[in-house]
Amino acid sequence: MNNIEKAMAYATEKHQNQTRKLTGEPYINHIKDVANILIENGANEETIIVGILHDTLEDTSATYNEISKMFGRKIANMVKTESEIKSLPYKKRKAEHMKRVGEADFETKLVNCADKVSNLKSMIAIYSKYGDNIWNYFHGTKEEIMWYYTIALNALKDVSNKKVYYDFCTLYKKMFNKKLLYVNLLTDKEIIKLFNRIVPQNNVNWFTDIKIHRFNDHVEIIAWSICDYQLTLKLNNHVALASTTAKSAYTKKYIKEMYKLFGIPFKKDCEKEIKNNFLEQFFN
Repeated sequence: MNNIEKAMAYATEKHQNQTRKLTGEPYINHIKDVANILIENGANEETIIVGILHDTLEDTSATYNEISKMFGRKIANMVKTESEIKSLPYKKRKAEHMKRVGEADFETKLVNCADKVSNLKSMIAIYSKYGDNIWNYFHGTKEEIMWYYTIALNALKDVSNKKVYYDFCTLYKKMFNKKLLYVNLLTDKEIIKLFNRIVPQNNVNWFTDIKIHRFNDHVEIIAWSICDYQLTLKLNNHVALASTTAKSAYTKKYIKEMYKLFGIPFKKDCEKEIKNNFLEQFFN
């Protein structure tokens, strides 16, 4: 039995006889869904285990010491961060929880985002069957729950280069009927941080000038390299499109390094504008 299987067996035991609101399905189905979402988004083993255990401290007889002994203190600490203080009033505990998650590491945010996506999928499914009656089964009102998911969108912006965040935005819009362009949730500084994750520079600061232009349906990042080479990213809720424009001659070394960074589009014809979806992998 590997560590992920061990965690799933532990979670299955702890969540035994627990069911989801309204649907009555076994609660462990939610745990499996969160784990699958994390796997689809390239999470490592440690993060997947946290996803499997994320509700054990909050909703079962599991203890911090038990999880720490079985899976290590780091995983136990991450699960603790994912857990709400249920003795607090609804809005206070939700605000406190998302503040803690918002200050946590990337992996902890990834787990929380996967949890939000799984919960929203379930909410949408039962809403289609029961309508507004579903809000009677939650601790918060519809307005309070929408407020909670809105602050979560902001707290989890650090994982906006992952498909799970795009899914979160899409499901949020569907559930609460609100228009949302996820990149407009980001500050300029956060967009530049996102750019640097999407376009790693291998410790070479090729891009010296980055400008951001916001539109109603997308945001464009225009970055100039040290060799007068322009990279433009068009970010919206579905895909990042990249186009490149050569402004002047550049060295063979530069082309070689750019090829290492970006692949075939830069190796072929760098004098022509290239439009492709090679960055789509970051949103799928």
